[in-house]
Amino acid sequence: AAFLAVVLGIVSALAGLRAWAGPRRAIDAFLRGAAVPAISILLALAAAAVVILLLQPTPSAPGVELGAFERLVGRLDTLWYAYYTMFRDALGTVGGFAESLKLATPLIFTGLAVAFGFQAGLFNIGAPGQMVLGAIAAAMVGIYMPGPRVVTLPLAVLGAFLGGALWGALPGWLKARFGANEVI
Repeated sequence: AAFLAVVLGIVSALAGLRAWAGPRRAIDAFLRGAAVPAISILLALAAAAVVILLLQPTPSAPGVELGAFERLVGRLDTLWYAYYTMFRDALGTVGGFAESLKLATPLIFTGLAVAFGFQAGLFNIGAPGQMVLGAIAAAMVGIYMPGPRVVTLPLAVLGAFLGGALWGALPGWLKARFGANEVI
């Protein structure tokens, strides 16, 4: 409820500011830029809701026959619990948000790496594998490299770089040398 109140307050403030000509252009540009991601997220949540409502069985006690209304309410309750569980820790607490950010950071950087390659005109389908092999190499350096943290941490980062680079070097070399398709 508090989250919805904050969102409603922000929407109301933007609508009020939009009445003046000065901030109108900036607000319209912001809304155009924010509309696509917001609609994408809402459509993904709606698609997940359809899947949950269609495939998740309605919880009930053994031997109890449920009517259509009770089945619908049970599935809606299951849907509410799924979304509540998903958003409770991620948005409800500072620690939960930090934990979500900690888990999302490698994926964000992997997506940025793929976007950088796309801007250069290259297609990189192996970015998740590069991320995993970089993580394995960093973990191996961190575990097996003796010494103080001041030395081990930069070497672990270098190991991650080398692990991901070696994994991406093979298809890159095959494409450069033989013109092979990097997807195959």
